[in-house]
Parts: sequence; C-alpha cells; structure tokens
Amino acid sequence: MEVQLERIADNTRAKTNMTLMISGNSSAITTKYNPPLMLDSKRKYEIALINLDTYYSFPNIDDTNNAFRYKKDQGGWKDIKIPVGCYEITAIYKEVHRQLGNEGILIKANLNTLKCMLIIAKGYTVGFDVENSLASVLGFNKKQYSSGTHSSEHIVNILRINSILVHLDIVTNSYIKGVMSPVIYNFFPNVSPGVKIISTPKNLVYLPITVNTIYYMKTWLTDQDHMPLDLRGEELTIRFHLREC
Repeated sequence: MEVQLERIADNTRAKTNMTLMISGNSSAITTKYNPPLMLDSKRKYEIALINLDTYYSFPNIDDTNNAFRYKKDQGGWKDIKIPVGCYEITAIYKEVHRQLGNEGILIKANLNTLKCMLIIAKGYTVGFDVENSLASVLGFNKKQYSSGTHSSEHIVNILRINSILVHLDIVTNSYIKGVMSPVIYNFFPNVSPGVKIISTPKNLVYLPITVNTIYYMKTWLTDQDHMPLDLRGEELTIRFHLREC
C-alpha cells in the first residue's frame, strides 16, 4: 500500500520543466551556468529546440572561390577578387562588370539547364584555371575560355548549404549518415540572403540528456558536411525546452 502511494505521489508531482536561451555573435556558443543546473540523477531528462533566430549572412562566396582572371588581346592577365558575401549569379556578374569597367564579358544563368552562360567578346580570354577560382560556383572547368559563347560543363553550385545542422553537446541518440552525432535539429532557410531567419519546428523532437549536472552547454551550427557556418558577426539566438521524462 505504501509503495502504491509513493508511485501515485511521484506520478502526480510537478516535474522539472525549464526553458534555456542562448545567444551570441558566432555559430559556436558555449554557455556557462552559475550556479550549475542540478538534475536529479534518479530521473531521466530530455531537451528539444523551440526556435532559432539569426540572419542569412553566411556567404556562398569567400576566399576559397572568389577569384576571376581575364585578359584582353595580347595584354597581361588581370585578377579580380569578388568580396566575401551572399551572391546570386546576377550579382556575381554585376560585381565582375563593375571591376572590369566594360562590356567585354557577360555572365548569366540558364534557368532551363541550371547552368551558367559565359559570353566573351572578341579579344578577351577568361582564365578559370587560377587558384580559388569562381569556376566551382559557376559550373565551369578549371581552364581558359576564349571569345564566344560557352555553357558551363556542370550545374551551377550557387548554394553551398543544403541543410543547417544544430549541434548540442549534452544530447545523444541522434545519427547522421549512420554515425552518432549530437544534432538536435536541422533545417534550410526559407528566406533570401540578408533576411532574418526565424526557424520554429512544427513538432518538437526531444533527445535524451547525457549529464546530470550542466556546468556549461555548447551549441554550434554546421552545414551538411559538418563545416562551421560563418555568421559574419550576426547574432544567433536559440531557445531550448528541457523537461523531465
């Protein structure tokens, strides 16, 4: 009888339930709790992501793919560097044209084939064989192209990020490509570059917590290849819901 009463009391008591908010200006945030969050070691706990706010600021053009080389007639090669940022093909062309200062080279998208068209005036040559070339973004091979109209050999790779993964170091029972990884949430931004991202899961997915005392908690964002996101100083805010199972 006494055991039954204890079970009834345990089932009807108020269970641990709290919201944790973190924020920072980096895609990797470590939050220290003082005092630490003490959880009952005799009980089980789980956590879910409630919402995530930041800006679509992570670049698709950076120092690894922003080089453009060209020459006119028998002159020497001239190099252009596209500033780090978020670009569509039209914006890439406008920046190249701005730095060229002429109409000798045209870059545009072919929406039917998902490839890029490179139209080069007589006397001009484009060299995509330079290190850190735009070729990887525009779909061209790393070689030189002379005057004429050229279609890229490959589909344009303007979107480097297919999915954003939210990692949380205190969770378990999450697998990515068959390997255990502390990923609590993933999503793809449904806004254009430069616009605020507000991502709220329709159905919360709770994962087990691996610790009984939370001294600090690390959260970080990566792309689908586990490469860290560059938020370029924009603020990231995430809210979690922690509860007793």
